[in-house]
Amino acid sequence: MLHPEHHQDEFFTERGHTKFSYEYNAATLHRVVDFFTNRCKIRGSPARPELLELLNRASITPSTFKKSLCVGDIHFSFNGNSPLLAGKRLTELEIEIFIQSISKGVPFDPSNIHNHNTAISSPHIHAIQSPTKTPDTSEKPHENHNKFPTPQPTVSIDLSYNNITDKSLQKIFDEVQKGYIVSLELAGSDIGPSSCERIAEVLKMQSHWLEKGSTFKDEEHDHENQEHPIPPGLKRLNLSNNPLSTGVNVLSQAFEISAHPPPICELDIENVDMNMEALISFMTLLRGNNTLKYLNISNPSLPHSIALSNVHPRHIGLMISSSNTITHLVMRKNQLGDDGFVEFVNAMYSRPVPFTTSLSSTSLNYLDLSSNQLTSTCGETLVKLVLGTDHWSGIKNVNLAFNTISSGVHSLAKAIRSHKMEISLESIDLRGNGIEDKPLADLLDAICHKSEIVFGMPKLVEMRLWGNNFGVLASSKLQELEKIKKVKDDSVAQSFRCDCITYTVDGKIFVAKKEI
Repeated sequence: MLHPEHHQDEFFTERGHTKFSYEYNAATLHRVVDFFTNRCKIRGSPARPELLELLNRASITPSTFKKSLCVGDIHFSFNGNSPLLAGKRLTELEIEIFIQSISKGVPFDPSNIHNHNTAISSPHIHAIQSPTKTPDTSEKPHENHNKFPTPQPTVSIDLSYNNITDKSLQKIFDEVQKGYIVSLELAGSDIGPSSCERIAEVLKMQSHWLEKGSTFKDEEHDHENQEHPIPPGLKRLNLSNNPLSTGVNVLSQAFEISAHPPPICELDIENVDMNMEALISFMTLLRGNNTLKYLNISNPSLPHSIALSNVHPRHIGLMISSSNTITHLVMRKNQLGDDGFVEFVNAMYSRPVPFTTSLSSTSLNYLDLSSNQLTSTCGETLVKLVLGTDHWSGIKNVNLAFNTISSGVHSLAKAIRSHKMEISLESIDLRGNGIEDKPLADLLDAICHKSEIVFGMPKLVEMRLWGNNFGVLASSKLQELEKIKKVKDDSVAQSFRCDCITYTVDGKIFVAKKEI
């Protein structure tokens, strides 16, 4: 739980003026566990052993690992699909007690951090040495959630695959509103349209924080009138696999175009029964958003006849065109088809070209278009996506798995071989596309050719090709690529990954699947 094998200096996490030490976060975690245990007893429902085990598995994030703002100082996981719970989801009462435990256990007094340093007061060290000390479980008056909360360690929570009622969600977002919960996973938790209003309300409220600068003075509660860091707010929200339906329209209003959108950096709304109207509305409101970096809009609820209208691919492409921050877009099972693929790519590159002699690039770094009914006729658009245009560079990481592109890769192979400039492609996923031996060999041959020249494809580090038809030609070219990568540079050979590997038996080359 506490990772004592790490040097404690690695656990100092900093936000604003305040540093939180490993001991401090450990003491916080102990308070939460103790409060949960005692509160369950008071409410006449002893804590289940598996829940206590999950609490004890809560982790403290070392600062050296905190490369993402969406990772809290402390992470709690009560995922209903975890092996420990084995499908025995949390009850409404258990969720309520857990949220109460977070509320009581995480907040702290900033005066305990001396000179904004890593020193902590003796009561917190005592809490580590005596974790069984009974916390204060007395009820307190309802807090004013609209005031800026006192700065405190941030928290990530995974409550996915539990039955989250409207009442439970209200309590969860009462706590989210305070701003120290930076990541919230609620996938597959039966959240319906009626809950989206409260979610949107909290996101709108947090968007106003960005207008206040980086600090605030809590004159009502802090008599010394010191400045405190504004809480970071909710950075990651996962609502996938919930029947949000028309609630997506309500949720999208929180992202209405403004100078200060919500602090959300990662949003997952895959498979939420989102209709065409809601999808287009959301994409329109996201144009110009300057905080969102990761967006998953996979598997919307689109009737086949509407999907063929190419309306929603164009709106998604225009959203990407206007964004300066979105780096990852996941849109599996969006029923694009070849015509929708054309509309999406054309719209994505439709932004006016800046006045510059070098190629411009969109913010998009990773694009997942797997399972989108793309066929062999999409070859030219595939070239445009991977290699870019005369003014725009291509997407660096592309997932096109489980389409039927097949011979469409011939156009890509030809374009790669004749491309005059360095190709920025870093990874490509073409699994399960039914690519025959000759087109697959052509693609690998082009990559071999570019890999042997100085300004070719130096950044290509990953290919996924399993599920295509490797024959004699393609197997031979894959083996040639393996040798080029190994001979050219050992460090490149170590970094290059492919999910297929060749081996030779009696002079014949075979291909096997390789885990990467």
